Amino acid sequence: MATLIFQSYKGVSRDEDQCSVTKLDDMLLEHLRKLTTSSRYWTMFRVGKQATRQGFHSLAAKIFGNLSSKVASEHFYFWLIALKFFCEAESLLSVSCDSQLALAKQISDACAKYHKGITTLKVRSTSHFS
Repeated sequence: MATLIFQSYKGVSRDEDQCSVTKLDDMLLEHLRKLTTSSRYWTMFRVGKQATRQGFHSLAAKIFGNLSSKVASEHFYFWLIALKFFCEAESLLSVSCDSQLALAKQISDACAKYHKGITTLKVRSTSHFS
């Protein structure tokens, strides 16, 4: 169901109709919280993965951030936090900029998020999982 919603909002420009995209994010997060009460975390992960594929990176970052506190192992925690950082970086890069200075800052912030994600992935590696 979420895939169909993502595809229907795919054509909506984020700059032109930011209000409806924000409403979509809020609506989906509200319904995903209902999945949290019934422990359907795998479904939430799949919705986050699909949100990333469809270009809704800020929503996916929120989903992965929420899921990171619900996992039982550090391995999965660091994996989800890294995905959150990567989605935040992609979200930063999807916003259009007016000036060269704003673009440079945006790219710098995205690189910092990517670096945090890579560092988090390195933290989760052990001698058993490289």
